[in-house]
Amino acid sequence: MRIVVVYKYSIEELAGYLASRMPPGLYVPLAAFLAAAAFAATNSAIAWQWLWAVWLALLLVLQFRLWDDIADLEFDRIHNPDRVLCRTVNLHRFYYVGGALALINGVLIGVSHEGLARIGGFVTLCLAVLAWYRWRPRDSGYLLLNAHVILLKYPAIVWLITPESVSDKWLNFFCCLVSVYLVFSIYEILHDERLRMLRGIAWLLVTQMILVTSTWVLVALEMRESATLGFMIVWAGVVSASVLLGAFHLFRMRQRPTPSVYGYFVIGLIAYLGLSLETNQ
Repeated sequence: MRIVVVYKYSIEELAGYLASRMPPGLYVPLAAFLAAAAFAATNSAIAWQWLWAVWLALLLVLQFRLWDDIADLEFDRIHNPDRVLCRTVNLHRFYYVGGALALINGVLIGVSHEGLARIGGFVTLCLAVLAWYRWRPRDSGYLLLNAHVILLKYPAIVWLITPESVSDKWLNFFCCLVSVYLVFSIYEILHDERLRMLRGIAWLLVTQMILVTSTWVLVALEMRESATLGFMIVWAGVVSASVLLGAFHLFRMRQRPTPSVYGYFVIGLIAYLGLSLETNQ
């Protein structure tokens, strides 16, 4: 009877963690965003492959979200004591879940790609993330550096779920990876009040907004000779929306975040899907 109670409690804790830290309404679209970036410059757009990439992206994000929360537990116990990991009586269960997710993701990446490049990249990413957690600078003066280093995992996830059939337009794929990183960086600054209050942060935000818009302009220039009129119209809308959204956020960056902080993800999703459709014509 005690085993049943403990098992039920463990499941309830895990469900509570997923509901609070990985709400499907946010993280399924996020996985779709990463999968769209992964397929944006490929010659393969089969529906089941894209759905598989969404699922794999979701598992990878879950793994690293859990690892992030475990690494930040000391901070959260003071500033976010209501979180599930701060209240659990047996944190080791979540260690086991984090390890199991890494093993599952490694197997799925291994069966999804030929050769050892992706599985080697995944192992390297895991080791690099764990090393950063262990030896990252703890002083508050390194807050911005810590936030931006750990965000490198997102373009890495895009590469891990990208099929081998990348088109010959490598500049487009590189721009997708860079823009994914910049989108997450912009979101992190707009979402995190501690980052928004840093001196000179507005200049960094302006630089990132200019860079992410520039990556989409570069893609348009790369595609100018072969692109259809419809694609160029969509891309003009992407660039224009990026500029307007950046101006809006700069105007109110000291205020409380609104759902508009997700705007760059929406723009990026439209851009990546448009590029994927154009590449596969």
